[in-house]
Parts: sequence; C-alpha cells; structure tokens
Amino acid sequence: MNIVEVKERVAGHDFLSAHIIHDINTTGWHIHLVDSSGNEFPITDDLNMAITYGTLAEAQSVVRKLDDMPVQVDRLYRQYAI
Repeated sequence: MNIVEVKERVAGHDFLSAHIIHDINTTGWHIHLVDSSGNEFPITDDLNMAITYGTLAEAQSVVRKLDDMPVQVDRLYRQYAI
C-alpha cells in the first residue's frame, strides 16, 4: 500500500496500530499497519516494494506523522555466541 493509499485509509481511521519490523536482509525497518481484522498492510513505494527506513527512530517518526496509534516493534535478529 503506497503512501497515498495509506493517508486515505488513515483519514478514514481504518488502522488500529502499527507494526515495525526489523529486516535482516536490508538491516532496516519496515512499517506494517494493522486494521481491525488483524490484517497487516506494509507501506510500499509506487512499485509495491516495502519501504525500508534506516533507523527505528525514523520508522517511529513516520508512524507518528500518520496518526496517533499504538506501535509494536519486532526485532527479528538474534545474536549468537560463537
């Protein structure tokens, strides 16, 4: 869902929360917005590729600019002792 579609749905109060996920492939962060049915919609660019934010703070800032909603952060990476 690109940013224009996101803004339209946010204006209609379609989303209950945001889910920020750490992406180990790009070492960045993706934002998924969650609707009342529990479906997650990633924020994408015009080519329907998930937008990667460089830092957690940057991703949280984007969510705050969209709407005041609860945010869940998932850090999917693990550190292993060798």
